[in-house]
Amino acid sequence: MEAKLIQIAKDREITQERDPEFWFTCQRGVLLALKELGLLNEMQCRSAEEILRNQSGPVSGEPYD
Repeated sequence: MEAKLIQIAKDREITQERDPEFWFTCQRGVLLALKELGLLNEMQCRSAEEILRNQSGPVSGEPYD
């Protein structure tokens, strides 16, 4: 499968302060990819995700544990 960028809408810098939900989702995606590759186990992934939540603050739809 191949993806091709065809347009950029509302081009702006993405920062953790302005876009915490997007930032969290991207970082969580990396953690899940590492888990899928076997580089993180379930416990490591959960622990790292909890650290991300605490750094990012509450993300909509993602309650604090």
